[in-house]
Amino acid sequence: MDSAHVAGHYLTISRWKPLFRPYQAAIRTIDVWVRLLGLPIEFFSRSKLVEVGNLIGKIVKVDKSTEESSRGKYARICMEVYLGKPLVGSIMMGPVCQRIEYEGLEEIRFKCGIYGHKTSDCHQRFLKESHKTTITEEYLADRKMNNGKGGNES
Repeated sequence: MDSAHVAGHYLTISRWKPLFRPYQAAIRTIDVWVRLLGLPIEFFSRSKLVEVGNLIGKIVKVDKSTEESSRGKYARICMEVYLGKPLVGSIMMGPVCQRIEYEGLEEIRFKCGIYGHKTSDCHQRFLKESHKTTITEEYLADRKMNNGKGGNES
């Protein structure tokens, strides 16, 4: 799966699958630019940025401007983010806490991984693990059998 940040939105491209329903498609991973605000200049080499990135997750690439040290306020690394896990908000670099900022992730719901809806509209917030039912062939067969028994009794 590939993703790009276009006009303030993430565009995700994946191989088509039979019975694909775009409005129900859950995004599991996405490539995201991560900003390391106030990162000391000695960490702007490729090898140091990779070392720092490995503390956050899986590195996709290092920003060219960052690698060339032409930007001084922050460093940028493109990371593959798994949306089923909480994001890393900061990392410890020796005695210093380094804050991490994710570009353009305002619309992604990290609870369900589905893009483009508000947290208040997310169906996952109403489901608790104990109330979820796995629908199997046995469950459907049992339900059909139970619905067939005594349905029109008076």
